Amino acid sequence: MIRRDVNKEILESYYNLLNGKIVYDGSEVYVGTRIPRNETNYILLYIEDITKDTVTDDTAIYDVIVALEVTSIQEQMGGDDGPVNDIMDQVLSIIDDPDSLIMTNFNCPLTQYGDMDGDSDQTETNFILTKTIRMLNKIEQIK
Repeated sequence: MIRRDVNKEILESYYNLLNGKIVYDGSEVYVGTRIPRNETNYILLYIEDITKDTVTDDTAIYDVIVALEVTSIQEQMGGDDGPVNDIMDQVLSIIDDPDSLIMTNFNCPLTQYGDMDGDSDQTETNFILTKTIRMLNKIEQIK
């Protein structure tokens, strides 16, 4: 069996699942694998951990933790967690079904909520609120 790149496919799957479906204050929220310029609200997707659960000549099964980092950049006197919470609620309502993660070379028989944490930071010009959702995924390569 030829080994495929599970990283690329799982991130594309989450991107396709969320892109264009998350809206805050009348504007579509950016979803991607890079931090965007000139966006005050966005969702950053990345692989936090990947483990080969089973790899044989016939099978490749991976445990993949995908992080969805929801960020809101506000004026320095900000600190309103409303934008992050609203975006987070929309994301959580979409990502809980493993059948919605469509990939070419892999199946996702199991996806479940792992955990969530939050953080805030203040720079000279901005107040940055971040909440990260971790999704645990069992990914099986199709022959």
